[in-house]
Amino acid sequence: MSMDIIHEFDSYRCNAGHKTLSILHTVVGSLAIGSLAIGSLFWTGSLSAQNAPAPRLNAAATAAPVSAATTRPATGQPTARTSTATAPTAVGAARTGSAATGQTATTGQTAVGQVAAAGKTATGQTAAEKAVQSQKEPVKPEDLLVGAEPAPQEAVDAAKQLLSGTTSAKQTLPEYLKWKRKQYSRKVFLQAASPDQVKLWSQEATAGDGSAQYLLGELILFGVAGDGKPETALAWYNRAAATSPEAQNALGACYFNGIGTTQDLPKAVEAYQKAATAGCQDAMCNLAFCYLAGIGGVEQSYPKAIQYFEKPATDGDRDAIYNLALCYEFGLGMDKPDPKRAAQLYEQGTQLGDPESLCRLGNCYQEGIGVTKDLTKAIDCYTNATKKNSPEGYFDLGLCYAGGLGVTQDSTKALEMYQKAAELGHATAMFNLGVAYHQGTGLPKDLAKAIGWYQNAAARGEAQAKCNLGVCCLNGDGVEKNPQLAVQWFADAAGNDGLPEAMYNLGVCYFDGIGIAQDQTVGLQWFNQAAQEGYLDAIAAVGACLADGKGIAKDVEIAKQYLTVAAQQGHPAATAMLKELGGAIPATGTSAAGTPAASPTATGTSATGATAGTPATAPAGGTSAAKVPATTK
Repeated sequence: MSMDIIHEFDSYRCNAGHKTLSILHTVVGSLAIGSLAIGSLFWTGSLSAQNAPAPRLNAAATAAPVSAATTRPATGQPTARTSTATAPTAVGAARTGSAATGQTATTGQTAVGQVAAAGKTATGQTAAEKAVQSQKEPVKPEDLLVGAEPAPQEAVDAAKQLLSGTTSAKQTLPEYLKWKRKQYSRKVFLQAASPDQVKLWSQEATAGDGSAQYLLGELILFGVAGDGKPETALAWYNRAAATSPEAQNALGACYFNGIGTTQDLPKAVEAYQKAATAGCQDAMCNLAFCYLAGIGGVEQSYPKAIQYFEKPATDGDRDAIYNLALCYEFGLGMDKPDPKRAAQLYEQGTQLGDPESLCRLGNCYQEGIGVTKDLTKAIDCYTNATKKNSPEGYFDLGLCYAGGLGVTQDSTKALEMYQKAAELGHATAMFNLGVAYHQGTGLPKDLAKAIGWYQNAAARGEAQAKCNLGVCCLNGDGVEKNPQLAVQWFADAAGNDGLPEAMYNLGVCYFDGIGIAQDQTVGLQWFNQAAQEGYLDAIAAVGACLADGKGIAKDVEIAKQYLTVAAQQGHPAATAMLKELGGAIPATGTSAAGTPAASPTATGTSATGATAGTPATAPAGGTSAAKVPATTK
């Protein structure tokens, strides 16, 4: 029995049976390195706690998004849609492995086999912690303003009027807190302070007034007064922390982001806890986020997160409202989801002007989540979000134009929306632009630009972009061929992000010794891990390994079980091999077979797998990779 099944997957498949793009031919023959992760416009699964959008920190305190795409959970990328609509083009958001390649997860299978998975990076870190620790440069105060809305002129005028006199810090502070909770740029408010105002606060701060010390720290942090050094701002926050909950929270933010000090997540959590106990609602939201993500030394606890979100949400804090809505929508910390309550909360956030609540409310109307399905209302929500310069709003609207949902299909308009979202830092929009340039779909084919957008998306954690970069390095598409770097990209996307395509790709590299020492046992382990995610090529590959005794003891009967699962879902190579083995050929589209009765056990010594992590060097070509945004406020 040959291992041709491993080598027949020679094309990068788009979703939903779109045309194939056969671009990889290596010295070992026609070799499939997974899918190019072109993706379809829509994710065709159902949302769950594992792929819910990420909660955000309260932008009022020192907020910066978890990802530029939109400040959403620790548990995974925000899912573009749950529509089952077939994308009319190949340009779209590749969100999860099975959907991104047009492969349906195996019905009724929680795991296809139990081979121990090598290298899935069990670092003990949550996604949020990895995002924080991936910072290559210290966070700057201006980074914390990402996502803050420009204040309308009437608000700017009001701030100037408020600060036109010599108002004391205690009189000014409540207005400043209101301003922050509206998520306006804090610097706009602070710049409205006159030199006399700043002089008064400095005098009050020197005299020991906590409110003044906090405001002075803010002035310095945002470069409005003083030396502009974060260390100086931190010193004032420290002095004020004993009497000012807001300063205590700001101190926590400095520790969380490494502003003016070494990053220290446990100290950040300690500061948030003190501030929350003293009644600071921004700190309650930050602490809730830490519990939601299991970050900073606290054990992940959805109930505790909800507990800390409740009071600020009741008092109209739109970040708390948004995060609480996510919990209800995805059933985090509760017996089951409550989509109706989630939609009500998103509506409440929308009334408070929150662009992300607008987008989620649009999702609800698009999919009928807690409300009657209404595409017109969904488009209205996305459009209104774009008026607030929301990257997610532009992205969602782009998806609708690409798929013709609620609007006339217009791929050019879709790309325009992706472009705007990408310019605002939306990772998946960057990925989509990379795909468009890579394929020449709607844009002139330009591999250098494709690589540049993939790099930017990968720097923001977009797993599919990492996988595509690996493919490009392996193929020499827009970059020099570099199999070793390809392996690093696949290892990052597989181990850190759990992307099934990347797991499969990494398995092929190990199996055939491409860019790394050949180790068929480790290759099989990666195939098995991808198979457990329902990745059809991997399910077929495990069957082939069992049939040929490659990387595992030969077992034709169990091989047939794996191949049957893949063949039932129309996998041609699995069907051919099953026929060769004399197995019954199932009708495609039938219910998938259950988990194989016996689990394969890898032969040889236990493998450690690839070292996952961000490649030390990025592929050449295109724009330089953007810095990952800060993770808290």
